[in-house]
Amino acid sequence: MGLSTNSLLYEASVPSLRISNGGTGDLTLTAKLKNGGAIRHIFSFNGDNYRLGFRTESEGIRLDDDRLKPFFKKVSRLELPVVVHPPTKEKGLWGGTKYRMDGSVSREYEIIKCFLEVLNGVLPEFQNLNFVFAHYGGGVPSLMGRIMSWYTPERSGIPRDKIGFPKTIKEFEDYGLKKEFIKLFDQIYFNMAGTGGWIPAVKQALLAIKADRLCFATDYPWEMSRPGDLKSYINGIKRLNIPEKSKAKILGENIRRLFRA
Repeated sequence: MGLSTNSLLYEASVPSLRISNGGTGDLTLTAKLKNGGAIRHIFSFNGDNYRLGFRTESEGIRLDDDRLKPFFKKVSRLELPVVVHPPTKEKGLWGGTKYRMDGSVSREYEIIKCFLEVLNGVLPEFQNLNFVFAHYGGGVPSLMGRIMSWYTPERSGIPRDKIGFPKTIKEFEDYGLKKEFIKLFDQIYFNMAGTGGWIPAVKQALLAIKADRLCFATDYPWEMSRPGDLKSYINGIKRLNIPEKSKAKILGENIRRLFRA
């Protein structure tokens, strides 16, 4: 049935973090609280299989905050993938109080916002660090063209009159931005929860994201709790007109490789 990212998430409730390796296969994560206290969480897995996850923000601090750089430096050195998930309990997120928009669209804006913060503000400095973003990164496949069109890294060489304006994809390529963008983008994996097992979302994702970077997930038990629905989702992926190797990667090989499981 494959391995999903559902069981890999640990939501750190505070942003100021310290990480140490005890040399025994355990990993201790210490989060310092503003009141002087601390929360410690010990990860004990076989060998070097550590799994670490965060919310998109905590106490107003985003993942591209400079205060997290020492933490990411340590995580990168230990080759620990970081799983990112949007808030799950906040009501009225980004004003989405009506029609349950805080669940349907506000949460997805929150995670794609975090995706762009990591892409632009974290990965250029930590080029051995991998992230796993939930829910296809909040709709990254559908917005990929727009994300590339507005991609403007520092010292990019883009003509001054083009800064602050969208570019055509041809301009994106002509200015030499594509190679750098793809390199950073390939440091990110995307889990496939968040759309209720909708196969058209999988097809859309495969148009913009390599099969090597897609990881099967269901958000069990919140989004998908019935065994029949899970089976239907897996069978839908198996029926896709893509190479069998790609299906195997999506349904477990990618996440096993990433987490050395």
